[in-house]
Amino acid sequence: MSEFRVSLLQFGVALTGALLFLVVAAVLIRGLHPALECGLIWVRPGFQRLDRALALTVARWIGLDEEGRARRWGRLLTVLLGAGAVGALLPPQLGAPVLVLGLVAVLAVFRRWAWDEEDRAAGVRSDRRRTPGSEDYNNELLVALSAVFMLGSLLVWRLTGLHVFSAASRIGGLEYVTYVASEALEALPIVGNIEVMGYDNPSGVQAVLPTGGGVAFALRMGLDLLVIGGLLQALAVARRIATGQDLRRHEEALRAAETEERVDAALQEVADLAHRGNVAALALLEGIALPADGGARHEVFKRRAAADMLLNLYEGGSVIGVSGLNAAILTYDVLITSELQREVPLQWARSVAARAHAAYLLGMLLGGEQGRRRLIEAGDGFKLAAQSLSILQAPQLADRAELGYWAVQVEALYQVEAIPPEHPPLLITDIQGFIDRMGPAGEAEVVEETRRLVARIATWMLSRGMTPPAVSAVTPGTPLAQLDQAAATIQQFGREPSEDALERLDRTIRSLETLYAQAQAAAVRSDAALRLAQAWSARARAVVSSRQDALRQIDRWCEALGPETSKAPRVRAVVREIQANCFVMEASTTPFGPKREALAERAIETYRQLVNAPDLREDPLSIEARANMAIALLNFAKGARPDRARIRLEEAAQLADSLRETPDPTARASAALTGANVRRDLALLKPEDQRGEVLDQAIRDAKTAVDGYAGLGNEEGRLLAMRALGFAHMDQAVLEGYGPEADRHAREAFPALEFTVAHLDRERNPSSWFEAAHAFSKLAADLGVQDRDRDKLITARALLAELRQLCIGPLEAQAPYVEKAAAAVERTLGDWDRQA
Repeated sequence: MSEFRVSLLQFGVALTGALLFLVVAAVLIRGLHPALECGLIWVRPGFQRLDRALALTVARWIGLDEEGRARRWGRLLTVLLGAGAVGALLPPQLGAPVLVLGLVAVLAVFRRWAWDEEDRAAGVRSDRRRTPGSEDYNNELLVALSAVFMLGSLLVWRLTGLHVFSAASRIGGLEYVTYVASEALEALPIVGNIEVMGYDNPSGVQAVLPTGGGVAFALRMGLDLLVIGGLLQALAVARRIATGQDLRRHEEALRAAETEERVDAALQEVADLAHRGNVAALALLEGIALPADGGARHEVFKRRAAADMLLNLYEGGSVIGVSGLNAAILTYDVLITSELQREVPLQWARSVAARAHAAYLLGMLLGGEQGRRRLIEAGDGFKLAAQSLSILQAPQLADRAELGYWAVQVEALYQVEAIPPEHPPLLITDIQGFIDRMGPAGEAEVVEETRRLVARIATWMLSRGMTPPAVSAVTPGTPLAQLDQAAATIQQFGREPSEDALERLDRTIRSLETLYAQAQAAAVRSDAALRLAQAWSARARAVVSSRQDALRQIDRWCEALGPETSKAPRVRAVVREIQANCFVMEASTTPFGPKREALAERAIETYRQLVNAPDLREDPLSIEARANMAIALLNFAKGARPDRARIRLEEAAQLADSLRETPDPTARASAALTGANVRRDLALLKPEDQRGEVLDQAIRDAKTAVDGYAGLGNEEGRLLAMRALGFAHMDQAVLEGYGPEADRHAREAFPALEFTVAHLDRERNPSSWFEAAHAFSKLAADLGVQDRDRDKLITARALLAELRQLCIGPLEAQAPYVEKAAAAVERTLGDWDRQA
């Protein structure tokens, strides 16, 4: 009967060991070969239920759900030490099962730890993990693994009394520990291969075969899987902590911090990781500042400090995007209260300024209506903060808040459509007054940044053909000042491309490449890449001989801006505009054919994506894109099939008409000019009975453009509008044929074309001047004959003589027409001379 009880106990121990093996194996099924995994798929639900019972039910029973450390450790140690004590004191038949239950408790600790680590690796928030609590179980795991040697040694000792194991005479407890330790050591990868050198367990304890073989096997496999599984998981945890993916140490330091100094120190370490591009650190800061569940898991001063850290990261350009800024703004909204204003007014004013700064940065990133709303919030916040800080006798903080207010006003120039022409000079005067008020006592950094704002206004004015007032120049020592100076150089080259301007542009490209390579801040690098793409785009337009190299450089820098385009709508818009211009430039040097049509379609589709972007509706960037798309459609209509040309011209006319009501007078004048040119070409593709109406609208558009550019003082624009007006009248005169209306349009065209020929720069625009001069000479000859006006014929003869000299290269094909017209003028003058 006793032998039966021993065998039954052996079977129970072996079965328990097998269960331990199966539980751990269940965890490893996911890492097996797919074929083996499919073969074991039918047993997985059972394994998962057993695993869940260990990680939740058993772990809860041994105290791992307790929130207090004393209670948690008390229950865990009571279970482990109690199992060891009871298993050692009871008879072997009863003590061995108790020790096995102790090992089950160890396995429950291991599975709870593994579950927690899996959730941490997946980025699950502490309140949504499968196990309760926010602390890890590393210390509990170490204690549990240590208990393996105690419980395992005691179990082997008790099983020796049941003749499952045998031991040498006069053996002590140390030998049983040595047996378990040796078995665990052999479970280690590579180390276990020492058996091939004849190594044997030195403890003197051996399994009694065949009765004890199954138990020894189950114990050995359980140790193997515990050691291997624990080692792999521990290495993964160590790697995540070392690489900054796991921030549990920082979270624990933050929870333990009770003073603002310790909180700032803990958060600064997290911010340093975020500064180096650690996404998990940025998410941790956002979660502290604004918990995702809307709760308040951290004290108020910790949340405010986290929001300040987020703002500093975005202000320094270390991070690009909107999530952190939104979190900071919402956090400040919660923290800026009337109680804070009464109790700590300085902190309240600083928080108001910080919130305004976050809104300012967000407004620059968003653009469109949302961006303008954020800028309005920022302006109001900076103004309130500056006034409050001035009252609180904090002049340096007040100066910084006022600097933010003026920065908002300057940014509004780039995002608001209707800017009165007198506003920018007045803004410069106001900002200069702010610099004077700061005087020598002002912070050098604030003064320098304020002067940079003046330089930005000057750049904006130059881009719109306005002359900025003379002010003290900003020293381009800071990265932001270098970027502003680069923008001014690029715009200057676009207006007046010359050898000197090209040399300055090339120097700017080299300095921007150096800035991109050396800058640490992500925002500075992205701005430098954006300026480089713009600089190469301007160079490609002006220098045709090196255009292909310039296009490759543009692709390179646009690709570098890829991560930023998904986070910043305005950056994405500028990049798409540059890419569309590249397609346009490449198509302009490609012969008519399928390749040119493919480039044209890519350019048009890129413009459509930009024009139809909902987050940039009514933004100046969208307005500029509509104007450029209309011009591109006009150019791509030339040489296309008639049906495709008509579709493109009609779309271009719709785009130009959509800009008629824009508040920006420059955009209105430019749209009217484009509409006139589009309708002149569109009239040729319309049915004959509709051409007159289309040309009448073209004439009205040209007159609107002439008046608009004249009101702006833009002589170059007025000249192009006069050219369009003259050609529109001529086209209408040709359509009318003969009669009073034809004569009226011809005489309306004469002064417009005369003005164009006299003022258009033939060196910069040889083909445009040739076309205008040729049309004007023909018109002067026709009107001269009709009016018997000798002066008009002489003017026509002089122009035709000039045109004959220009009929070389691409214009050589025009030589027969010029010679024929010149011969007709000479015959008329000769006939008049003979008649006289």
